[in-house]
Amino acid sequence: MEPGAALPLSAARNSAVGRTSAHEEGDMKLGIIGGGGAAVALLAALTCDRLPDLDVTVFEPAKNVGPGRAYLPDSDIALLNVSAERMSVLPDAPGHFLQWVKERGGLNGRPVSPAAFLPRRLFGEYLADVAAEITDRLAGRGKSVRTVRSPVIRLRQGPAGFHALTEDGRRFDGLDRVVLCVGTGGPVDVYRLARSPGYVNDSYPLSAQLAAVPRKAHVLVLGTGLTAVDTVLFLLENGHRGGITMASRNGLLPTVRTSATAPELRHLSHAAVRAALAADPVMTGERLLALLDRELRETGMDLMKNPGTRTTKTTASLLMVARAVQHIDRTGESVLLFTPSSGNKAIALRDAVARALELKLATPDKLRIVTLTPAATLYKFRRNVLTESDELRARNPILVYSGPEAGDVKNIGRTFAEAEAGTGERVWYSLDIANYKVADACRAFYEHEFGDAQPGHRLLHAHAVSSAYGLLGYQHGIDTMAALGITHPQPGFLLVQHLATSDMVRYYLTETKGHDPQPNWERRDADEVYEQRSSPHFPQVTWNPQENLEPTFYTRNPPTAPEMTALIAEHGGSAVVVSLLECVQRYGTVRHHFQASDRPLPADPRHLAEWSLVMGLTGVLNSLDRGLVCGFDGVVLHGSGMYVAEPEQMPERSQVIEVRSAEDVAKAVLLPVRTSFGVPQPEARVPDGLPVPEHIRSRRM
Repeated sequence: MEPGAALPLSAARNSAVGRTSAHEEGDMKLGIIGGGGAAVALLAALTCDRLPDLDVTVFEPAKNVGPGRAYLPDSDIALLNVSAERMSVLPDAPGHFLQWVKERGGLNGRPVSPAAFLPRRLFGEYLADVAAEITDRLAGRGKSVRTVRSPVIRLRQGPAGFHALTEDGRRFDGLDRVVLCVGTGGPVDVYRLARSPGYVNDSYPLSAQLAAVPRKAHVLVLGTGLTAVDTVLFLLENGHRGGITMASRNGLLPTVRTSATAPELRHLSHAAVRAALAADPVMTGERLLALLDRELRETGMDLMKNPGTRTTKTTASLLMVARAVQHIDRTGESVLLFTPSSGNKAIALRDAVARALELKLATPDKLRIVTLTPAATLYKFRRNVLTESDELRARNPILVYSGPEAGDVKNIGRTFAEAEAGTGERVWYSLDIANYKVADACRAFYEHEFGDAQPGHRLLHAHAVSSAYGLLGYQHGIDTMAALGITHPQPGFLLVQHLATSDMVRYYLTETKGHDPQPNWERRDADEVYEQRSSPHFPQVTWNPQENLEPTFYTRNPPTAPEMTALIAEHGGSAVVVSLLECVQRYGTVRHHFQASDRPLPADPRHLAEWSLVMGLTGVLNSLDRGLVCGFDGVVLHGSGMYVAEPEQMPERSQVIEVRSAEDVAKAVLLPVRTSFGVPQPEARVPDGLPVPEHIRSRRM
């Protein structure tokens, strides 16, 4: 195309309005070269009543004006990179696209969230609809619009206006204004490979360009941007089984684009700023930065804010359910998520499945969740959509185990999962550390982005643990950043456990000290308290040397102990066991530290249902007092869950099934799907009432 001036429409906007029939002298002739999204936006602007009558010609070789190159019919794998609520071709109606989708019944009959990233082809259909509607509206106002199905190959400006020549040989003279809406064009063939066998210069439309790629071929994708992501996802969706390598100069994938929920401000709220100005009317830049710094520090990364879970396991659970939904959509298979858990993972997975069903991402017969937990941790469960109907209760049972060893839920669960492998319904067994490692890595990335680490300062990361999945996930984030060339200071680690399951502490001491210390307990007759001074790594005082302070932590001999011990040996830190008595003695101090956070502790410790946070901070204070950790400039405390007793939020007793073996699990889990719905519940034992957790009922305060 020869260069020609693309003139603005400002002159037209200022012209006097006159009503004449199309093609009469005085009508403005407007040429629009290209019929994609920009052209539709321009047509929408031309509906303004203040504009003169127009004779509009759109040059677009495609069948419809609207989709352009970017939004052609294609696989639903190709998504918009902006959420639905922010996509609209009408500037005065930012929610127009979302409303259009809702009026059509959503996406494939499913409701659409405003924050969803929808298929690009759907936006193309929307643009085509809007273009057709606008064309009719303009025609009704005396503004003619016609479409020429041939591209412009030459454009010149002369005394009588612009002259356009199309590929099919037609000439259009006397155009008063021309607007180029040709988009960005196709990708440049940088390496001059266009004629090379097996080379695809333009991936779009994916369904046309990539469908013929041999499924066992090793594919090299040049680039790691959004187009590269679309390419890889389409190949996988299309059953590609060969290797796929993505290559770019920086090796980084695109950042996530989504809406963020504004946090509740404390130090930068209107009231707080007014109070600060009342104390000192001069708001210097230094004062403002200090308020901002304080706000960011105290807002922190709270992974327990979901009121339906109160646990940090929400992120990992949402990722697992998203993968399950994708598998269901791709294969048509039903998925049964099964998790033996102390409660935190179980409640988070139930919440994630409930969300998927409420959003109609899957149907109840395709996506189910079954949990198996110790009866003592049943207080963590919350009512949701899975407890509100007979069908959903039957398909998503809450199973509890009341045996002497809480850790047996894992053995029972593993036996059930292995027995059901290869049967009609696909069972996804959730207890793979990789499921949680990836999600917990976000803690490291958050700390790098928003933390206050100073050069030369070392931090100690502490966590009350059973298997230390959270800390290992954090370290995975550190290692991932290092692999990407992002420098982040390496912290040390402090493991905190209780007496009933202190195997990680004992393993650490055996490997680093050469022996497994056995505390020499002596009972004080005056108050029946046991005390010992033989090992600073164990409680100095306790009411019971065999006490089970927190049934959330039940795992014995976790396979993660060697990895955590190696990390502590390399980067510093320690391991310590705490008792209920020590936690009670420290409770006032611990509560004071949490008062300014979003997780204040109850004044009465008897109302606290999970003690993991109190255990963690008590372990930190004990370790500092006893000199177990040194050389650190600050402490980061990781949380796992935060619960207080809320009986009104718990499921009803009839919604809980007690099991004793893998066979009981099979009866409770498989009967509802292997028979027609409505068959009586399996003959599993139902508790007479929800148990009051033993660790709450029997504590001596």
